[in-house]
Amino acid sequence: AAAQPLSEDELRAKLLLNRIRRSLLARRQNWLQVFASFDQKGNGQLQEAEFERAVTSMALGLSDGEIREVRQHLQGNATCLAVDAFGSALHQMSPEVAKVENWGRAILMDAVREASKAAMLTSGGLRIGAFVRVKGLHSAAGVRLNGCEGVVDKWDAGTCRWVVRFSDDVLKSIRHENLDVLRGGVPSPGTPGAGGGEETAALYQMLCEGGENVTQAHVLSVVQRILPSLDDQQL
Repeated sequence: AAAQPLSEDELRAKLLLNRIRRSLLARRQNWLQVFASFDQKGNGQLQEAEFERAVTSMALGLSDGEIREVRQHLQGNATCLAVDAFGSALHQMSPEVAKVENWGRAILMDAVREASKAAMLTSGGLRIGAFVRVKGLHSAAGVRLNGCEGVVDKWDAGTCRWVVRFSDDVLKSIRHENLDVLRGGVPSPGTPGAGGGEETAALYQMLCEGGENVTQAHVLSVVQRILPSLDDQQL
């Protein structure tokens, strides 16, 4: 018999589990050891709060709400969550999850490409590799940087600032409005979105327009703005 399609909640939980799996692999974290440290009874069963604290402690990039979704999906109607159930779920990959992730990667590449095109028209040459001069800083530490010149090293999506490398090899994170472009950076060859800081910087800048705390609603609005052919149902 054909497998039943996943519900929206099931699909979302499995997508989150796949994110956890990739993060654990990238960080080479021993999640079993972490879970054991939170298993107060030592019986391979975690209470709700224990599971959520254990996952939070690994800093995998999930919000409290997302961790709760994963826990509820795995726990079902049980009073606690078996560590083995979490391990089994990490090794499962449904075709629906793979399909959604492939679609998401394609959309992301399209968004990066369109954001890069828009940035080339509006950035005034402010991109990785641009030679810039600092201006308009008012803090005690910032005032000393005014008039200093350096080269843009990368875009820091976490702080919504350009990272500038100065002649003494010191790196400083500076907002775009505090930088004058003396000589624009040259776009690197290759396919936008194939990886690397320059290709994604333009999209990250758009996401930062709403402030450093980026919400899901803002992400969707940015994607719809640069990819107007997508409708609400597709997103």
